[in-house]
Amino acid sequence: MSVQSQALKLFRFAQIARVLNPVTREKRMFVVLTFYADESYSNNSFNFGGWLGLESEFSRLESQWLKRIEFERRQHGKFERFHATYCNAKTGDYEGWSDDDKIEHTKALLRIVTRRKVAAVCAGLDRAALLRVYPEEVASDPLESAYNLTVKQLMMMIARYVKKNSGYRVAIIHDWAGERYNGIIQQAFSKMRDDTRWTHRDLFVSCTPLKWEDCVLLQPADMIAFDTRKLLDQTIIRSSPQMRRSLQVLLGKGVPVMARYFNEATLRRLRELSAQNHERQETEA
Repeated sequence: MSVQSQALKLFRFAQIARVLNPVTREKRMFVVLTFYADESYSNNSFNFGGWLGLESEFSRLESQWLKRIEFERRQHGKFERFHATYCNAKTGDYEGWSDDDKIEHTKALLRIVTRRKVAAVCAGLDRAALLRVYPEEVASDPLESAYNLTVKQLMMMIARYVKKNSGYRVAIIHDWAGERYNGIIQQAFSKMRDDTRWTHRDLFVSCTPLKWEDCVLLQPADMIAFDTRKLLDQTIIRSSPQMRRSLQVLLGKGVPVMARYFNEATLRRLRELSAQNHERQETEA
């Protein structure tokens, strides 16, 4: 995809913010923050995460990211996008790359991210623990409960970071997960958004699935989701987990990275609270 066609898409996304908040920049009642998110999972863990920031920051990030992708295309021939799993394994568009090429590629993309005022927010869980705590639900669909729990957790984490009455609203754009899981994500979003007891529900304005071909900013979301998922895998299977170098770079540059994961104890407590809440609602009804 050419830089020109991507610029047109960027223009269209800028229009989304204006439709949500149509008055002039100086007189807007609120400012739209966007959260670009992607999922990453293995046999051990499931992680959903991405980047939160202002339209102006993402506009610059996207422009610089595209230039780097174009550079790699000139250097290596066919190259469509950054994909963390393929980059890590040197498969797909990364087949035939040297380790030095791969490292320099990742470093260049990290430099682009660290220059922008954006924050990473990630929520993950232990998949084996999820099966033990929610055996019926997980047995029928291993990913449904994972999407449901992590989307809700992400919204709560974003709300704590942004804060109520701050003058901001949040639009979520997530990587296309297929019709079924897009629906699960939307369902979880709507449940939080419609919960009158949650004081931060009005912070969120939309939740939209997009395919990677239509949204460059899902690529850096893929990067942070993959890196924090790899750390979660390490946390689950090792007593001394090791953080990937790319994640160390982000933290070393002072980039805010907020991450939380559900272990078995947390999941059991969550199920108990959910049961208590359900009983209370039935009593009140």
